Amino acid sequence: MKDKQNFKPGDRVKRIDSYGSLVIERIDADGKKAKVIPCVNLVGTNQPRSQWVAIGDLRLATETSHVYILGDKVTHHDLFPNGYFTVVGVRANELELKGDFSGGACGYDQTDWVTIDKISPYKPEHFVRPPRGLLDRKYIDEQRQQDINDAIKRYMEAGRTVPGEWLEEYNEIVARKGARQLQQDIDALER
Repeated sequence: MKDKQNFKPGDRVKRIDSYGSLVIERIDADGKKAKVIPCVNLVGTNQPRSQWVAIGDLRLATETSHVYILGDKVTHHDLFPNGYFTVVGVRANELELKGDFSGGACGYDQTDWVTIDKISPYKPEHFVRPPRGLLDRKYIDEQRQQDINDAIKRYMEAGRTVPGEWLEEYNEIVARKGARQLQQDIDALER
């Protein structure tokens, strides 16, 4: 059984009988109970609900049983192993992560729920963010093709002649997309 010297306010702990992550708010004078609050707000409430728990029912959160809270920086071994994400949501076996899922190529943040098994706490000494890269050509082509398509529709609705350069560029994009698809099919057959 733990005595009050082993715990202090601010420690992240778990109850022995549950997976919920808690933070010690304070310890009573006898050192037999701790007032704890959940690490995340309970659904439908504005403030976490605190409760008194017997010290013997608590254990410290360790690296092997890490407790993640909102705002923590984490790494995901498959998505962006040298970068980090910010925890913006917590479920029993999942975390909602916010960050650049492209590995630095796009330079903007996305959010998604991922399972906790491939997540570990972020260690800044292991991180070197690559410089911002380029957006893949196929995404640029898709957007440009849509822009040209929309412009052609507007010109046709207005009764104007569509510039030949637009049609040439549209055909170039379609040819590039076809070549990419053909290359993907060839690669698939070679496997």
